[in-house]
Amino acid sequence: MNQTLSVLVISWSLLLSSASSAAEKLQVVEVRLTDYAFNPKTFNLKPGKIQFNVKNEGTDLHSFRIEWKTGGKTYSVATPELNAGEKAGLLVELPPGEYEVYCYEEQHREQGMEGRMTIGK
Repeated sequence: MNQTLSVLVISWSLLLSSASSAAEKLQVVEVRLTDYAFNPKTFNLKPGKIQFNVKNEGTDLHSFRIEWKTGGKTYSVATPELNAGEKAGLLVELPPGEYEVYCYEEQHREQGMEGRMTIGK
């Protein structure tokens, strides 16, 4: 039986006027993890709230991490480790910028489980 894991993470708050934040729509992105790739591998999104629906379609343990640098510091948010068939939701609010995405399991990033995310203006 497959388990469904849900994670709610608000990683970055934008200082937006209440009028503009109310007008923003939630972006929903489906991410599939396989042995050893992401589908999709690149993401081009708008700033604001983004819901990543992540499913491990591989046979190994996998994860999905978003990492970025700002003000000389490194930040990241991630799903929990997902067994084969498990799902997790990751809700974030991100400003414009460049982000790395990768699997944080040992050696998975080196085997190709990484990508790029651009949040435009």
